[in-house]
Amino acid sequence: MHSNNNNRWCLVVHGGAGKYRLLAQGICSPQTYLKGIEEALQAGAHILQQGGPAIDAVVQAITAMENNPIFNAGRGSVLTQAGHVEMDACLMDGKSQQVGSVAAVRRIANPIQLAQKVLYNTEHVLLCADGAEAFAQTQGIPLIDPQTLITPPRQQEIHQHATPEEWGTVGAVALDQHGNLCAGTSSGGLAGKHPGRIGDSAIAGASTYAQNHACAVSTTGIGEYFQRLCTAFHICLLYTQGMSIEEAVQTAFHQIEQLGGRGGLIAIDHQGNYFWIKNTPYMARGVITPDHQHITLH
Repeated sequence: MHSNNNNRWCLVVHGGAGKYRLLAQGICSPQTYLKGIEEALQAGAHILQQGGPAIDAVVQAITAMENNPIFNAGRGSVLTQAGHVEMDACLMDGKSQQVGSVAAVRRIANPIQLAQKVLYNTEHVLLCADGAEAFAQTQGIPLIDPQTLITPPRQQEIHQHATPEEWGTVGAVALDQHGNLCAGTSSGGLAGKHPGRIGDSAIAGASTYAQNHACAVSTTGIGEYFQRLCTAFHICLLYTQGMSIEEAVQTAFHQIEQLGGRGGLIAIDHQGNYFWIKNTPYMARGVITPDHQHITLH
């Protein structure tokens, strides 16, 4: 477990767990991923260091990764069997316990920003597909040509009949100066997934959970396992029952492994202690506090 004393602000982000096919093929270098994580950290830290809310920091950090084509979210998302991008995202505010999620959207540049609109401006938790995109238009979020989200490496993967082993997701958890927690997750899902498949990244309690005075969690990996075990909520529950954030994460992730699941997650508690875990070759991730920054890939 890593401590962050004095209850100061803290931001932790991940760029997805998996085999990192782009890295293995030499399309991206390790430094490319580390730079992408640093840019996400800086985007969120800019808000937190000025006393801004955790929810805005999480959205900005995830937006930076959605805009970066090396990550499996936003532009650069993996493709379905039909050759399309279908994206999921979820955002949860630890203070209000409100949630905004979107699923299977194809014409949205930044799904996490649409999820925030769902959280703030509807009575719902989750909007999907055409309905989510119609709502986006009422919120001033433009619809884009879905082809602009497809990068050449992802196009090549689908032609090579990529198996669903390129997972990845991006996510962030934050604690602001006011003691509020937030968690968010965004993903293109599994490579070669069946059209219409909705992963854990759209489901509060599975991929994403935040509760003030407890913790905030964002997961990545093969989402079906995290959905079946409600992993993000389970970690928070274990924490409220007396476990440390490290113990809660390890306990919940062990259950994922017992089912054969692969992936990872990041978590932070209300005191600023954070912990991350994975069982894949790579999970780009990093943390930033007022006086500390650490980024790693392995």
